[in-house]
Amino acid sequence: MQIASELSSVYCAMAEVYLTDSCFAEDAEEQCEKLLARCLELNPENAEGLLQTASMRLSQQRPHDALEVLNSSVALWQDLEMSEKPPLQARLSAAKMYIELEQPHTALPILEDALHENDRIAETWYLLCVCHSNTDRVAAQECVERCIEVMRADGEDAQTIQDMLDVREQLKTLNDASEADEEAAAEEAAGGE
Repeated sequence: MQIASELSSVYCAMAEVYLTDSCFAEDAEEQCEKLLARCLELNPENAEGLLQTASMRLSQQRPHDALEVLNSSVALWQDLEMSEKPPLQARLSAAKMYIELEQPHTALPILEDALHENDRIAETWYLLCVCHSNTDRVAAQECVERCIEVMRADGEDAQTIQDMLDVREQLKTLNDASEADEEAAAEEAAGGE
C-alpha cells in the first residue's frame, strides 16, 4: 500500500510538469490526463492528485468538473491536523481555484487556516483581500495593509508593492463611495419621517 501511495505521488509530480513547464507541448493535455488517471488509480485519496486534476479541469474550461474534484480533495484534508494536511502551497492553490470558481466563501476557511500556520506570506493576505472585497471591504482593506507590510518586510520588488498600493487605493475609493451612499440613504430616510 505504501508503494502504491508513493507511486501515486510520483505520477502527480510528473503531471504537474505538464500543467506548468511543458504546458505548451503538443501532447501536454493528453499526457497530463494519463498521469493523473494513473495517480488516482493507485491512490484515489491523493489530495494533491485531486488538486492537480481540478486545476486541469479549470484549464479545460470545465468549471463544474473542477469544483467537484476540488471539493473531493478538500474534503479529504479539511478536518485533519495541520501536520497531516497537504503542503501550504497546495492549500493556497485550492483557495485560488475556489476564488476562480466564484466560491470565495469556501476559500476563506482554507486561507484563515493558512494564516494560523504562517501569517508572513503575502499571497495569503492578498487572497483574503480578494475574498473579502465584495462582502466586507473593511476586512479587505485590513488584509491588503497586512499584505503590503509582509511584502515590504520580505523585500519584494517596488513594482509589486506599487501594485498592492494601487489595490489599497481602489479599496479606499470603494469604501468612501459606499460610506457616502449609506450617509445619503440615512439622511433621506430621516428626512422622510
